[in-house]
Formats: sequence, C-alpha cells, structure tokens
Amino acid sequence: MQISKTEVDAALGLLKINSLRRRKSYYGMKVKKTLLQQSVLKAVYNITNFPSTETRNELALLLGISQRSVQVWFQNKRQICKKKDTSKNSSDRAFVNEYNKFVQKEINADGNEEEVFDVPSTKLVEIINSCGIQIKNKSDEDEKSI
Repeated sequence: MQISKTEVDAALGLLKINSLRRRKSYYGMKVKKTLLQQSVLKAVYNITNFPSTETRNELALLLGISQRSVQVWFQNKRQICKKKDTSKNSSDRAFVNEYNKFVQKEINADGNEEEVFDVPSTKLVEIINSCGIQIKNKSDEDEKSI
C-alpha cells in the first residue's frame, strides 16, 4: 500500500491541530518510550544523526511524543556514540599532541557527519510501518516459543 505525499501531509496537519488542542505540559515527568518509538528513532538515526527541525516535529507528531523529547533523544544518542568512539580510540593513542587534535578537528569539519538532513514525511511513515511490522513479527515469534 503506497501512501501519497498529500495524504501524509494531510494527516500531519490534522495531528498538528489535534496536538494544539490538547497540549498538556508534562514538565519534569519522565516517560519511557515504547519499543516502536525507540525503533523508529534508531532507524531515523541510521539515516541521519542530525535531523532537521521539520523532521523532528513530524517524528514527534507521528510518534505521539514531544518535539523536545525527540531532540533530547538525538542529542543523547550522539553523545553515547561519541563516547563509544573516544573510548575505542583512547586505547590506540594514549599520547595525543596538539597537532593531532588540530588535524582531527579539520577532518571532522570536512565530513558530513554534522550536516542537518531533512527526512521526507513519506519516508518517516514507511519507517514507522516497517518498525511496527518487525515488532509484531518478533512478538509473534516470542509467543510461539513460550
């Protein structure tokens, strides 16, 4: 079943209107993300670790969580990956001089790693559908094994 861009945009518009009506502030409350929400966020992170503001807003609407929660999830995920990379590299180079730090900054500045990327809304819907199917299949397999 192929969903058109106009259908996705219409659904997102309705979700935006609905979210404005029932905007509740859960400031300070920690809400654990569902397995579907986590898998969708990971799938989008595999596409880009710096999603655009529009992509974050659409993700928040489609997943039923706040935009700030999506933003913080990506910040935390980038930090976790950065720490893993530095821990791997720390054993390789115990003594790093200033020149190596400078060269590393130049390499990072030339790379696309920190480029903001806009994921199309139709792609987000496809990701959500595929993650939902994977989770359903996994839960069906788990029930059969019991």
